Amino acid sequence: MKLIREYYHAFTAAGGSARFELFYGIPGNGHLLLLYPDRWRPIADQFLATLDPQKGPEALPQFCAFQAGLPVARS
Repeated sequence: MKLIREYYHAFTAAGGSARFELFYGIPGNGHLLLLYPDRWRPIADQFLATLDPQKGPEALPQFCAFQAGLPVARS
């Protein structure tokens, strides 16, 4: 988990926009997070509500969800 936090801090220190999320109890070291929408959907909905569709995809902030020490990210 230390390495993931370092990635997050380096990304945001370089000017990136991110939100760090850590989910526990997801099997497969987080690779099965998609199968648990009740865990990630509220966070994704909150993020999507902050987007301005008038600016286009190139203006969207990065959103990184981290689970069980492994990133699940939109790049």
